[in-house]
Amino acid sequence: MKKDYFKNKVVLITGSSQGIGKCLAFELASRGAKVVLNGRNAAKLKKVWLEGKEKKLEVIQFQGDVSIYENCQKIVAQVINHFGHLDILVNNAGMATSLSKVEHFHSETPRKSMEINYLSAFYMTQHALPHLKKTKGSILFVSSLVGLQGMPDAAPYSASKMALTALAESLRMELVQTGVSVGIAYVGFVENEPGKVVLSSEGGLEPKTNPGGFKLAPIDQVAKKMIWMLEQRRFRAVFSFVGQLMVILKSLFPGLFFQIAKRVYLRRQKLKTTKEVTHD
Repeated sequence: MKKDYFKNKVVLITGSSQGIGKCLAFELASRGAKVVLNGRNAAKLKKVWLEGKEKKLEVIQFQGDVSIYENCQKIVAQVINHFGHLDILVNNAGMATSLSKVEHFHSETPRKSMEINYLSAFYMTQHALPHLKKTKGSILFVSSLVGLQGMPDAAPYSASKMALTALAESLRMELVQTGVSVGIAYVGFVENEPGKVVLSSEGGLEPKTNPGGFKLAPIDQVAKKMIWMLEQRRFRAVFSFVGQLMVILKSLFPGLFFQIAKRVYLRRQKLKTTKEVTHD
């Protein structure tokens, strides 16, 4: 790792009041960065800010729902007013959806999913770019394995995360002569903090449950991989063996990949049906 790479760099991390964002914020601050915490829930955000201050870390908080355009404009202005510049933007804010077929999702779920997972990153990047160009800084988008391949029963979430790929690829070309680095991290299955919620198929919120049959990556390991991406100014990284294997199979053997994915999905559907019948 590059010594003192993050020292005195101003880093804005959306969705950093819990989970990966919180862990990343504390890790970067421990390396000398000046970190801006962000979240929608004021009470939860303040709790994380106080925790950071207790650890003697240089963190400040700007509350706001970044799926709203005006909030992104306001938050970036607050950062510049406070620090005078911005070096790194991490578009981490996001929310998964519950599992359901396309025909059964309420109209609110895909709309909210796109707003939270894609539009928040688009809006925040728009407002941050003029300042990142001045510092030749970095933008990191936090995506998911469902952003690499459309997943059954997760269409709204998958579509919103795949949209981030298009945004990152477009920006990478647009910014090629500016010195601004663009990166996108495809995160696998990660340990959940208590109280984490997802968008339900009915359009509301419900508690998030861990998927069965998958090894969950510790949050701190995921955060450190993102830090490595920022240090190396790397464009793309897939954070799990399953994801890396999926990329290879889909690229080299698309027909085989589809057959394997279909069998896995049908097997899981059969097991689900069997459990439901047993419980009845």
